[in-house]
Amino acid sequence: RRGARATAAMAADKDSELISKVADHFFTEEFQEVIDGFIAEHCRKFVGCEDAQVEGEDNKLEYWAVYQKFLALFEEKLEEFLGAEGSSAREFYSMCKRVSNSGNNWGDDATFINLLIATSDYGSFIRLMKEEADDVADFDDRDGAGGAGARPAHGAKWRRRNVEKKRRIKARRAAERDGAW
Repeated sequence: RRGARATAAMAADKDSELISKVADHFFTEEFQEVIDGFIAEHCRKFVGCEDAQVEGEDNKLEYWAVYQKFLALFEEKLEEFLGAEGSSAREFYSMCKRVSNSGNNWGDDATFINLLIATSDYGSFIRLMKEEADDVADFDDRDGAGGAGARPAHGAKWRRRNVEKKRRIKARRAAERDGAW
């Protein structure tokens, strides 16, 4: 019986180690630039997106196509990283499922898994692209009317959200190491 518990604990540690590595990669400048580039390339398609479309009502097929491209890009980059780590998307998702089913919804791994789920949520994607498109349209309106100002960085909202989540995860890890969590 002890052997089974030790094996389960070793598997959980392995799961946590890979999930932490993926989380760290997710927050790298290189990965964020890929996402920012995608947003820059596609956000103008969402100019004029109505709130009803954000809520999933009467979406344009073009939005769904852009979302599918986003998922394919995200999956490709995730698989590249996992392959370099000697793992696969299938193994990684199995690990995520084990963590999700463990009942621990407060740890770093669970926090990152929830972030991944939000990333793959169509409604969240539409909301993000609409916000980015609105920022670009506002800039274009000001610029076209002779306004001055810096062009918004594409993906700025995506990046700010992820930077804040990374900060919280690092703070939690530090508190756990210090025994304060």
